[in-house]
Amino acid sequence: MRSGTEPMICVLSCTKEVYYVQLEKELQMSNVDQIEWEQIESSNVQQLYHRDGQNILCVRFNNGGLYSYAGCDHENYMNLRMSSSVGKYLNNVIKALPYTRWDSEEDLLAYLNS
Repeated sequence: MRSGTEPMICVLSCTKEVYYVQLEKELQMSNVDQIEWEQIESSNVQQLYHRDGQNILCVRFNNGGLYSYAGCDHENYMNLRMSSSVGKYLNNVIKALPYTRWDSEEDLLAYLNS
């Protein structure tokens, strides 16, 4: 038999999770001083950075190219990271998104903070 407090605990738990998700999104929307790149094991890609709140994926290629892809949601980012071939996923899915090539990390950082 259920007690009368169980649904309230669930509501509090769910509300707490929603609060933390909202707080995390607000933190991701705040300005960043530097890009915290994630190193990737790939023959084509050196580093990734994803900005959830803006749905922006930043990619540093092994050849030095620096790109941002607009409209890359969290699901696509996670699929990219977990893919058996980061380069193939990037070519087949991510490169279909609107992109910008950046001359410097400073320019990219300014864009992310705008």
